[in-house]
Amino acid sequence: MKKLYRNMLTGLLGTTFGFYMMVAPAAVYAKSQPVSNVEKQVDASTKNSKDRAMNKVAQNPIEVVKASASKLGFNAKTDSFSLVSKSANHAVVSVRHGNELYNVSLKLNKEQWNIISTTKVKKSNHTSSNNNNSNTSNSGSSETTSSGTTGTTTTTSSTDVSTAEAKAVELMNADRRANGLSDLKVSSALTAVARSHAQDMVSRNFFSHTNPDGKGLTDRLKQANISYSAAGENIAENTNVQSAETSFMNSSGHRANILNSNYTTVGIGVAFDSDGTVYVVQDFIK
Repeated sequence: MKKLYRNMLTGLLGTTFGFYMMVAPAAVYAKSQPVSNVEKQVDASTKNSKDRAMNKVAQNPIEVVKASASKLGFNAKTDSFSLVSKSANHAVVSVRHGNELYNVSLKLNKEQWNIISTTKVKKSNHTSSNNNNSNTSNSGSSETTSSGTTGTTTTTSSTDVSTAEAKAVELMNADRRANGLSDLKVSSALTAVARSHAQDMVSRNFFSHTNPDGKGLTDRLKQANISYSAAGENIAENTNVQSAETSFMNSSGHRANILNSNYTTVGIGVAFDSDGTVYVVQDFIK
């Protein structure tokens, strides 16, 4: 009888131990790995960085359009994007896609700019600003030599050009006076430089401060033997000089050039393409 009890007890213990060995490992392997505080902090930091980047895009009309460029048929890397106008709840971004120009309208909704329409512009309405506040100057007289260009030319008379240039100067100086600044003196030599660049953009079908030969504003001033200690330039395509000036004043970079109290002299040149679009070049120097 004692032997029988001993055998039964041994069998019971063996069965229990074996069952434990089979179950215990599964419980160990099923245990989840805790996430360390460092990993949590990294994840939170990454999320915050992404949130900040998204907020920055959402609050900048130009960045919103760039982010949606492919959906709109544009190229964020090669196309040119500029802010035409911006109010409390509405903005317009100009996109130059190849030889075509588009206006993208956006509306502000809960601190985020949303695209509401895209319109192809028959007449160009595009601006760009550039400034060079170097302390170097080019010595020489104020005579200028216009470089020859090739390509499509227009039949606009010199009278139309002169009238448009005079109007552009009047509008620009009126904006300066409205902001407590004195008029800029008009230089005929600087006007010739600006006009030559405007005509060059029309003739060779480009829109930039730098021409296809790689020459920029300072190169043009040097070629014309114009001395300066600071220089800046605004360029625009638009339907008329008044609309161009309005676009300039609605853009922070162009506005800064026009209202720069350091500049003393200006030259504004215009040129018209075959469709009647006006190219305006404002050159400023001190």
